[in-house]
Amino acid sequence: MMKRQFWTEAEKEILKSMAMANRCAKDIIKVLKSRTIHSVNQKAAELGLSLAGKEPEIDINEFNRLMGINNGSNRSKDNPIRERGRRV
Repeated sequence: MMKRQFWTEAEKEILKSMAMANRCAKDIIKVLKSRTIHSVNQKAAELGLSLAGKEPEIDINEFNRLMGINNGSNRSKDNPIRERGRRV
Protein backbone atom coordinates (compact mmCIF):
# COMPACT_ATOMS: atom_id res chain seq x y z
CA MET A 1 0.00 0.00 0.00
CA MET A 2 1.28 3.44 -0.89
CA LYS A 3 2.04 5.99 1.75
CA ARG A 4 -0.29 8.97 1.66
CA GLN A 5 1.17 12.01 -0.08
CA PHE A 6 -0.20 15.33 1.07
CA TRP A 7 -0.72 17.95 -1.61
CA THR A 8 1.81 20.77 -1.57
CA GLU A 9 0.81 24.37 -2.19
CA ALA A 10 2.78 24.27 -5.45
CA GLU A 11 0.79 21.25 -6.66
CA LYS A 12 -2.50 22.92 -5.74
CA GLU A 13 -1.51 26.08 -7.61
CA ILE A 14 -0.57 24.06 -10.70
CA LEU A 15 -3.88 22.19 -10.47
CA LYS A 16 -5.81 25.47 -10.19
CA SER A 17 -3.92 27.04 -13.11
CA MET A 18 -4.42 24.06 -15.36
CA ALA A 19 -8.10 23.78 -14.44
CA MET A 20 -8.59 27.46 -15.28
CA ALA A 21 -6.91 26.75 -18.65
CA ASN A 22 -9.52 24.01 -19.30
CA ARG A 23 -7.04 21.15 -19.07
CA CYS A 24 -8.25 17.63 -18.28
CA ALA A 25 -6.92 15.27 -15.61
CA LYS A 26 -4.96 13.27 -18.22
CA ASP A 27 -2.99 16.41 -19.06
CA ILE A 28 -2.52 17.39 -15.43
CA ILE A 29 -0.97 14.04 -14.42
CA LYS A 30 1.66 14.58 -17.12
CA VAL A 31 2.83 17.56 -15.04
CA LEU A 32 2.07 16.26 -11.54
CA LYS A 33 3.85 12.96 -12.08
CA SER A 34 3.32 11.60 -8.55
CA ARG A 35 -0.49 11.98 -8.84
CA THR A 36 -3.10 9.66 -10.32
CA ILE A 37 -6.12 10.67 -12.36
CA HIS A 38 -8.29 9.73 -9.38
CA SER A 39 -6.31 11.90 -6.95
CA VAL A 40 -6.34 14.85 -9.36
CA ASN A 41 -10.10 14.58 -9.86
CA GLN A 42 -10.65 14.22 -6.12
CA LYS A 43 -8.51 17.22 -5.21
CA ALA A 44 -10.14 19.31 -7.94
CA ALA A 45 -13.56 18.46 -6.49
CA GLU A 46 -12.36 19.34 -2.96
CA LEU A 47 -11.14 22.71 -4.25
CA GLY A 48 -14.36 23.34 -6.17
CA LEU A 49 -12.62 23.15 -9.54
CA SER A 50 -14.11 21.78 -12.71
CA LEU A 51 -11.78 19.89 -14.99
CA ALA A 52 -12.37 19.86 -18.71
CA GLY A 53 -13.23 16.59 -20.30
CA LYS A 54 -12.27 15.56 -23.76
CA GLU A 55 -14.96 15.45 -26.42
CA PRO A 56 -16.62 12.05 -26.03
CA GLU A 57 -15.79 9.59 -28.76
CA ILE A 58 -18.93 7.95 -30.12
CA ASP A 59 -18.77 5.13 -32.64
CA ILE A 60 -22.17 5.64 -34.28
CA ASN A 61 -21.62 2.72 -36.66
CA GLU A 62 -21.03 0.34 -33.73
CA PHE A 63 -24.09 1.75 -31.96
CA ASN A 64 -26.20 1.16 -35.06
CA ARG A 65 -24.81 -2.37 -35.49
CA LEU A 66 -25.52 -3.31 -31.87
CA MET A 67 -28.99 -1.79 -31.98
CA GLY A 68 -29.84 -3.48 -35.28
CA ILE A 69 -30.27 -0.18 -37.10
CA ASN A 70 -29.31 0.02 -40.77
CA ASN A 71 -27.05 2.95 -41.67
CA GLY A 72 -29.63 4.10 -44.22
CA SER A 73 -32.31 4.39 -41.54
CA ASN A 74 -30.35 6.79 -39.32
CA ARG A 75 -33.27 9.23 -39.36
CA SER A 76 -35.76 6.65 -38.19
CA LYS A 77 -37.93 7.34 -35.14
CA ASP A 78 -36.31 4.24 -33.58
CA ASN A 79 -32.85 5.83 -33.65
CA PRO A 80 -32.47 8.68 -31.11
CA ILE A 81 -29.00 9.56 -32.42
CA ARG A 82 -27.90 11.12 -35.68
CA GLU A 83 -24.49 10.90 -37.29
CA ARG A 84 -22.93 13.56 -35.03
CA GLY A 85 -24.39 12.27 -31.78
CA ARG A 86 -27.28 14.76 -31.70
CA ARG A 87 -30.75 13.79 -30.62
CA VAL A 88 -33.50 13.81 -33.23
